[in-house]
Amino acid sequence: MRDRAETAEAEQVARVAQAKTAERSRIAREMHDVLAHRISLVTMHAGALAYRSDLSADQMRTTAGIIQDNAHQAMVELREVLGILRDGPGDAAPEMPQPSAVDLPGLLSEARGSGMRIHDDQSVDLEPIPETLGRTAYRVVQKG
Repeated sequence: MRDRAETAEAEQVARVAQAKTAERSRIAREMHDVLAHRISLVTMHAGALAYRSDLSADQMRTTAGIIQDNAHQAMVELREVLGILRDGPGDAAPEMPQPSAVDLPGLLSEARGSGMRIHDDQSVDLEPIPETLGRTAYRVVQKG
């Protein structure tokens, strides 16, 4: 009985360690997915300001505004992800909703708003796309 109890306890410790590792990996992926897009936009627009000497004052203000908006949004999203980590067990708000294929038009609209020229085929019905495939499609487009 003692051997069984010790084995069960060791297995429980191993399961807890495995669950912690899996959760850390999930949180790291989420933080990367949430922040990488915003920081990429900030970098791209800041680089354009540093490189282009032919921009008018209005164009520079517009680009600076895009940088400011994306930097602010990155901070908001980081705060949301870190807020989940700060809460105690049972206190955390439900997990943030994950993006899916139906969120693609909003992502494209946001990119257009930052000055990107994008063409997409809006004749595709995004509703029936499975959740995992839709999230993957969203992340691929976001990286692009």
